[in-house]
Amino acid sequence: MRIADPNSSSNTLPAETAALQPTAHAQQNGAAGTTASGSDRTELSGLADRLTELLQGDSASRAQRIAQLKEAVANGTYHVDAAAVSRALVNEALSAADSTSN
Repeated sequence: MRIADPNSSSNTLPAETAALQPTAHAQQNGAAGTTASGSDRTELSGLADRLTELLQGDSASRAQRIAQLKEAVANGTYHVDAAAVSRALVNEALSAADSTSN
């Protein structure tokens, strides 16, 4: 029995591997992260750069918040707002139900 993992490159067939390779046209144009075919064009490098920027900027404040939470748990001063947790669980369940019913 073969299980195909879409996230693994080892499960791609030769035809799929060829489809994933950049075209010679894109390589000749020096397009890193872009592929042009007729009028279709995809560019991910700008998006990837922006995401990296956002994640790096947020990591300092996130690390500080995690340190505060860790200290509160260690001191026994961290208290969970049960009402907020239950509201979030119900909202998430309703949101998931709405997205699967459409």
